[in-house]
Amino acid sequence: MTTKRTSALAALAAASLLVVPAYAVADTTSPECEVSDSVFTCTFDAPGEHVFDVPDGVESITVSATGAHLAAPNDETPDSLAETVTSEVTDLFATLYISVPLTGEGGAAEVATDLDDTDTRIVIAAGGDGAESSLGDDQDLAEPEAAPSVVISYSVDEQIGSDPATCPGLCIDDTVYKLYELIMSNAQQPQ
Repeated sequence: MTTKRTSALAALAAASLLVVPAYAVADTTSPECEVSDSVFTCTFDAPGEHVFDVPDGVESITVSATGAHLAAPNDETPDSLAETVTSEVTDLFATLYISVPLTGEGGAAEVATDLDDTDTRIVIAAGGDGAESSLGDDQDLAEPEAAPSVVISYSVDEQIGSDPATCPGLCIDDTVYKLYELIMSNAQQPQ
């Protein structure tokens, strides 16, 4: 029985690697996503590169991005404010690449269709360093207490449960649990 359990756990670990390949492309954390009625809102606020897989059937998303203020270390008041940009995006690609700058360093928050090509950026929220211009529908100076982030929201016609195609990065735990249950039920069947 121990051999079957060990094999099941090894298979589970291997299967979980197969579930997450899109997230291996960049240094990512799963976004903090909330669902209210039929609107999904995913917040990327950890500094670094992130991947967002646009769910099948989603025809438009709203992106709200805030760059990083420029501030000296241990300085509570920014030297230069970043911008917040809100944009409705309808020409969607299957995968979007998100960049969130470090707090205080003045960098831009960006959404692009290719991680390695700056010409594919579709939303840019300029940082306080002035190195980038903002790109998007509505642009304003960010509030002094605003932290760098990218928030993506989209609507679906109905609540869609635990289909991984409809909740990027959210359903991995549920999928892994289901795989584990399947593996364990198969391991317990007589050979």
